[in-house]
This record gives sequence, C-alpha cells and structure tokens, in this order.
Amino acid sequence: MTPNDFLKILLEASNKCTDPAPKGWYSKNELCKVWNIKKTACKERITSGIKLGLIERKDFYIPNVNGTLFPAPHYFFKDSNKRKTR
Repeated sequence: MTPNDFLKILLEASNKCTDPAPKGWYSKNELCKVWNIKKTACKERITSGIKLGLIERKDFYIPNVNGTLFPAPHYFFKDSNKRKTR
C-alpha cells in the first residue's frame, strides 16, 4: 500500500453519504410536527412502535447548521398487514 492509497482510504471513510432520507422515513422532529406532540411523547410512541415491530429505525447522516455530519435516526412505518407473526 502506498501513502496515496492510505490517504484515499481515509478520505472515503470520512465522506459519508449525505443523501436525504428516502421517502417514507421520518425524523423524530418531523413526527412531532405531524402528531402535534412534544418530543418526550413522540419518543414514547416510537419506542412502543419499535417494540411491537411496526416501526423500523435507521440512521441517516445529516449535516447540521455547522456542516458537520451526524447520524440522525429516522423511522419507517411498516404495514401491519404484512407483519410476520411469531
């Protein structure tokens, strides 16, 4: 491995995907606005949905006001009719 190869690996590791979340994925702040509730109540609903298997969680890297990337959890609502029964 050359020094340039090493530098390329470092640069690729630091350049995370900044694409917006796909359609159907919502952040907690978006859900608070949709449901018109506070963040604590929203988190309780999301946690309950995850435990029931109705909500899927995934992190998407979003730039903040300073341009720094941070993982922001987003949530997808599964169709309850297609849910696997255990």
